[in-house]
Amino acid sequence: MRVARCPMRGDAMNYTPMNERPEPEGEPLAIRLDRAAYLSAMSRNTLYRHAMAGRLRLIKAGRHTLVDYPSLKALVASLPAARLTNAA
Repeated sequence: MRVARCPMRGDAMNYTPMNERPEPEGEPLAIRLDRAAYLSAMSRNTLYRHAMAGRLRLIKAGRHTLVDYPSLKALVASLPAARLTNAA
């Protein structure tokens, strides 16, 4: 933890830089769209299509579009399993 001056009031305040904060335990409530695309191996476009079809819940937080993490897990779990065939 560090002490810094508040730019508006000028008094001292405690803060912890983002890169020094511990990872929260458990699953996140929501993740950014680009991270959801990476984790699910789907494109941003595909995720938007799933959201428009009602299979994925998106959340708007300011300029950022967040993906409801439980709905992403449910979407991936609902996808059909891959069928592998022998290539002759």
